[in-house]
Formats: sequence, C-alpha cells, structure tokens
Amino acid sequence: MIDREKITSKNPKIKFSYAKQIVRDSAKNPADFLDDFDYIIELTQEKNNIIKWTGIDLLGNLASVLTDDNVAKILPMLKSFLLSGKLILSNHALSALGQILLHKPHFADDIVPMFLALRNIKFDTEDCRDISRGKLLEFLKDNYRFIIGNKEAKAFVEECTTSTRENVAKLAKQVLKKIKATA
Repeated sequence: MIDREKITSKNPKIKFSYAKQIVRDSAKNPADFLDDFDYIIELTQEKNNIIKWTGIDLLGNLASVLTDDNVAKILPMLKSFLLSGKLILSNHALSALGQILLHKPHFADDIVPMFLALRNIKFDTEDCRDISRGKLLEFLKDNYRFIIGNKEAKAFVEECTTSTRENVAKLAKQVLKKIKATA
C-alpha cells in the first residue's frame, strides 16, 4: 500500500526517498500495490516529474499482476508518454511498456508499433533521439523475439546501425545479428 502522506509530503526528502522505496518494493512484491492501481494512475498525472516517473515505474513493476483490462486502460497513456519527445518521460514509459510486454506478450500487437513509432518522434536533439533508440535496443537485445518477421522493426534496427552514438550502433548490430539468425 502506498502511504499517501509520504508521497505527497511537502518535505522533498521524505517524498522522494519514499518514491524510490515504493519503486523498489513494488518490483519485489507487485501484488502488494495492486489495490493502489487507480492512485498510481493519478501519480502519472502529477506536475512533479519525479512523482510522474515514479507512477510510470510502478505501473511497469505491476505488469505481472495487472489484468488485461488494467493494461488496456493504461496503454494509451503510456503511449502518449513514450511518444512525448521528452527523453526521460519517454524512457520511463518504454521501460514500463517493456515490462508489460514481457508479462503480457499477447499485447505485442499493441506495444511493438508504439516502440516503432519512436522512429518518427522529434526529440530536443539527435543525441536524445539516439539515447531513446538505445534504450529500446537494450530491451530488444534480449527480447528480439517480439520483432522477428517484422520488416518495419528490421528497418528500424538497420537504421540504428549508423547511429553516431557508438553504443547504439553496436546494440543495433547485435539485435540485427540475432534477427537474421532466426530468419
């Protein structure tokens, strides 16, 4: 259960240390936070970015215990965060969507196109765009099964092999190699 007094405390030290704590706790025991599902959605609408990101992280941590109706309820919101063009917000959403995809693979037809839509999102800088792509490639490195046979996904990964960020290009080459090995 989320202690609403702590997460809304006027004292930033209490609020933000508690935010870190509940993210850790929800990763270990997601079922303990399921009763707070609607409140967690409220947290994602907070003006304070750290609390918003905490809410998104909590939703990702709850992926294993969410019902399909819960997932369907939050996907549009997570999509809007993912495609916001704001690097940190987008990366938190990407992480949450990745956890949902791992625990609810039958949502792949909804989530994979969201991931691929990152291709066309304008970030503040090219570097921000590449960092976001790198985050997605990190997920796909171990979970490439979700994009096997997807021509758009393959094209996206191929495009990333020319990134000016060395680690992004390297990740893309690793993912591409895995995709090609299964073809």
